[in-house]
Amino acid sequence: MAAFGVITEVAAVGMLLPYASEYLLNTPGQTANYLLAFAAPILVSIPFWLRLSRRFGKKYIWMTGLGMKVMAFAVLFFSMDLDQVVVYIVIGIMGAAHGCGSVIPQSLLADAVDFDEVASGQRKEGAYFALLNFAMKSAMAVSATVVGFALQAAGFRSNIEQAASVQMVIRIMIAAAPCLLHLCALVLLHRLQLTQQEHEKIRAELDGRYLKIGSD
Repeated sequence: MAAFGVITEVAAVGMLLPYASEYLLNTPGQTANYLLAFAAPILVSIPFWLRLSRRFGKKYIWMTGLGMKVMAFAVLFFSMDLDQVVVYIVIGIMGAAHGCGSVIPQSLLADAVDFDEVASGQRKEGAYFALLNFAMKSAMAVSATVVGFALQAAGFRSNIEQAASVQMVIRIMIAAAPCLLHLCALVLLHRLQLTQQEHEKIRAELDGRYLKIGSD
């Protein structure tokens, strides 16, 4: 559920960035620059997130990344009328936080597979990762549909100065809605009981089962 909300947000932001660049930020043709400001911190930050997750636990590090994005999207909602440098800084922070979401959730899902194996006695990696893949594809479809209908309902017309209502719709979908989705994901993740210590116990139990099977 948390992953679905975050993926939906990412897809929506990706589709809306060209609109925001031209009609909110008044920087037509600079979409590629904003994407670079977002993508570069992702690549740079991933090793640090992995190191932090081993020290403090995957759950808490992913919560940190989600919290960073909640604040970044909130700032972005109000900063689109400010200096362009501020926008680039906020996008860079979002990219760094997204680096966490690029690797930690998948690793945490693998821990959930271990947890389920202890509970059910069956290994179900295929089912879990198929569900994640389905959520990703569904999120893309939902995002495209919502963005298209919202822009149409607001009266969007390309290559003209947009009405204030259209600009507000773009601003809400690219900043306010993602902020809310990440906040929901953060609340859901907080309820997760699978901590690093708990997973270590699970792995010890599974290793004991495998050794017993091997000795038999």
